[in-house]
Amino acid sequence: MGFKEVKSAVESIANEKGIQENVVFDAIESALSVATKRRHGTDKEFRVAIDWENDEQSTFRIWHVVDPDDMPFYQVEDQVNGEDVEERIAFNPEVHLTIEEAKDRSPTLEIGQTWEEPHENVNMGRIVAQISKQVINQEVRRAERERIVAEYRPRIGELVTGKVSRFLINNKTKETRSVILELPQLAEGRLDRENLIPIGDGKREILHKEDQVKAYLVDVTAEDRGQNLMLSRTDDGMLIELFKREIPEVHEDVIKIRGVARSPGRRAKVAVSTNDQRIDAVGSCVGIKGSRIQSISSEICGEKIDVFLWSEDPAELVLNAMAPAQIQRIEIDEETHSMDLVVEEHQSGSAIGEHGMNVRLASELTGWTLKVISREKYEEKVARQENYTVHRFVNALEIENKTAKDLFDAGYVNLEQVSEATAEDLTVASKTLEADSAQEIIDRAGDILLDEVLTGETKEGTAVPADDLRYMAGMDDVLASQLAANGIITMDDLAELSIDELLDIDESIDEKRAADLIVTARKPWFEDEEVSNA
Repeated sequence: MGFKEVKSAVESIANEKGIQENVVFDAIESALSVATKRRHGTDKEFRVAIDWENDEQSTFRIWHVVDPDDMPFYQVEDQVNGEDVEERIAFNPEVHLTIEEAKDRSPTLEIGQTWEEPHENVNMGRIVAQISKQVINQEVRRAERERIVAEYRPRIGELVTGKVSRFLINNKTKETRSVILELPQLAEGRLDRENLIPIGDGKREILHKEDQVKAYLVDVTAEDRGQNLMLSRTDDGMLIELFKREIPEVHEDVIKIRGVARSPGRRAKVAVSTNDQRIDAVGSCVGIKGSRIQSISSEICGEKIDVFLWSEDPAELVLNAMAPAQIQRIEIDEETHSMDLVVEEHQSGSAIGEHGMNVRLASELTGWTLKVISREKYEEKVARQENYTVHRFVNALEIENKTAKDLFDAGYVNLEQVSEATAEDLTVASKTLEADSAQEIIDRAGDILLDEVLTGETKEGTAVPADDLRYMAGMDDVLASQLAANGIITMDDLAELSIDELLDIDESIDEKRAADLIVTARKPWFEDEEVSNA
């Protein structure tokens, strides 16, 4: 095949496939240049130029003008430590010219430029046809990829529907590594195993060849190999797009999806809202007799979907998200961005959910750390907090036990709150206080806090537990603070106590818990002994 025949073939295919002729011609010339270099079997560099109109080939040998003392560096792996190091490219007279040698050839040459000299053509024979065919095929594939990327990139974040065409198998485990979907516009999408919906026991949903499958378009890559369209059926976006497809009010943006949390294939929570007071946002999403939500659920392996009303009020939002569990009380800690959710004992299971799923999804969607506790345990916690706070106030503020309890009942749980109160506030909180004595208590609390800041020392009755005590297994903040108030600051301090001594400090805990805490605190003793005996 001559160059004219190659030119005609390129022009024909370029028109049919929508690729640029000059790109193909340049690629063929580059491939012929590489073939020429291989034929010579040296370090020499060549450039092949084709006159496509006149069916002529020209070959040129190339030199690079360099400074031998200032050659560029390249990365090479050190054989000793395996790290990449930089080495200079060695001067090679086969491909390099010094500036002096270059000036002998052309006075205008400078470092960094190249010099070409005509060279005898190599007879390529059949290679021309082979190379041309390879290059044309490569360019056709590249053009197809670019077309697919241009077609699908604006559709990232949408649902696509495709037919299962084949599977990529893990050679070691023989499990499906990826499912390839045949999509419109002659495109292929890839569903990796981790993006298939789990169905339990470490398995993923099973798809069969020719199955029609909906998937969420996560990304479009421009890689030369493999599939360019990355798909998922576990992404939150999959559920959102299914809502848009199945529920007209969501598609028309009359109902807005405000948040989604999923455990793919098992359960999902979706928060919705609307500005149209005539519309029941939750009911519209669920549909008559659950028809709409069931249609969505069936598309994602029967995933159970809880739809609830969004609220800007964090507590109300959490109450809605925790449904169907009935929350009796919410304790909000703004500092740690957490909430304690108090439920009746028989409601604990539904509130927490299987494997903690209900509370975990609610936490993920609302953005708050949520902890479910039974009413009994909550009351125990309040009792411990009361004991600790009253004890601290009595010791630190030098007040009567009844006065301290009055302050606690009025909502004062630390010295900071007392120091920021007014005398009138405290006299309202405790009828036993006169204005003068109330002001003395406020001043005393402020002095204690200031003294702690200046000295870095904690007054008796306001001690802070050490981290090892506070975060040990079975401990909570209230008990840790109460222990600290009684001089038990570290795990070692707790380990020294007997069960009776611990029960004397906090009567609200039972004997078993006291024993468990002491055993946990003493555990490092035995570990240290084992190490010393080793």
